[in-house]
Amino acid sequence: MIKNKIIGIFGATGCNDFGDYAMLINNLRYFYNIYCDYEYKIFSYNIENTENNIKNNLKDIDIKYDVVDDLTKHFSFIEKVINKLGIITGKKNFYKAKYWDNMWNSTFQGNLSSINDSFLKELQECDKIIFMGGGYIQNSWKLDNIKFMCEINCAHFLNKDIFFLGNTIGPIDQFESYVANSVKFVKSIMVRDSDLFSYNNLINMNYSNKILQGPDDLLFIEKSKKKIESYKKDYEYIVIEVMAWIDRAKKGKKVILDNIAKFCNYIIKQENKHIVLVNFHKEDIEGYNSINYIINSIENKSMVDSINNIDNIYFIDEVYKNCKFSLSFRYHPLVLALGNKKPCIGVITDTDGYYYSKFAGAIKNLELNVEDSIMYIDDFNFNNLYSKYSKLVNNFKVDDMVMQKLYSERINYIEYILN
Repeated sequence: MIKNKIIGIFGATGCNDFGDYAMLINNLRYFYNIYCDYEYKIFSYNIENTENNIKNNLKDIDIKYDVVDDLTKHFSFIEKVINKLGIITGKKNFYKAKYWDNMWNSTFQGNLSSINDSFLKELQECDKIIFMGGGYIQNSWKLDNIKFMCEINCAHFLNKDIFFLGNTIGPIDQFESYVANSVKFVKSIMVRDSDLFSYNNLINMNYSNKILQGPDDLLFIEKSKKKIESYKKDYEYIVIEVMAWIDRAKKGKKVILDNIAKFCNYIIKQENKHIVLVNFHKEDIEGYNSINYIINSIENKSMVDSINNIDNIYFIDEVYKNCKFSLSFRYHPLVLALGNKKPCIGVITDTDGYYYSKFAGAIKNLELNVEDSIMYIDDFNFNNLYSKYSKLVNNFKVDDMVMQKLYSERINYIEYILN
């Protein structure tokens, strides 16, 4: 009997940002539709969360998968020791960094003896390795950058072909040497930012394998065959997503929230549109607090709705499909809006170029004007927001031919990997 191929999957699987799970779910459905008899081994640092999200979204297909521990659990016992040492010495982060540095050096040289046997066994069973799309090779993931590189090293020395779907690579600063050396083991990388940010980072790291340009993994949602709860309303509405990083504004979070509330009140009064407030991250308490603050600041509360604890990709896609406009501080709400050809604005909350590369990349991929659809957090106020909004809603149009080209690039690459 011929053994079915097993595809190993890594990425930002385990966190509570639904955008990352949505990419995993969307890709699994794409993979299944191309090769329904393949099996998938998903490496995660939170097995329960990952399994629940897959079950909630892929009930209508008989996809064969297993969720197993990535290298995070391998570190958990050592972490307990480090935490105790850290309390005594005040050097917890130093010990953690030293541990991962030692592991990287060992695995980069092909010495896998220190790696958990169960992890290596699961990895050995895989025929190919795919790192999901996302932005987890960059500064904010800190020591996880080294962890991902250790996983690449292990896969390489077990003779596995390794591929990256639509990613943003960098900025990585102190972790660049780890990434530059390990990423050479990756057979091909698709970058999702068309402004050459990731491409240039890879070239500067002397990456000489195949680099492809393509869309984010969530730009095209492969539809469920199961009937999805509709969010089609008999009124027009706009969607606003908020998150904790609003507090990075120099003028303070309250000023930003007050301007959002002012915008909401204007839209309700002058355009008779409803407001839908969403939070993509289940652990983003500040995001929930911000939503409540905005709701309390809206005069006509019958015209506002909120969506929390998002756990279904097809439902939230419906929300964006039927909206008239999207404002977001995270990346994937903007991608969902773009995928549904809706006018949208993304607010950049960092200063190292990472969010600009993501937002601008998604917008440029569709050959749209970047400056029309982005704002920096410190330029955010009602007047600037309304000016961009009024221009966008009257002039926004996505070219179907451009969308089809991006879709073909994505599908062709997936077929190339899975074949």
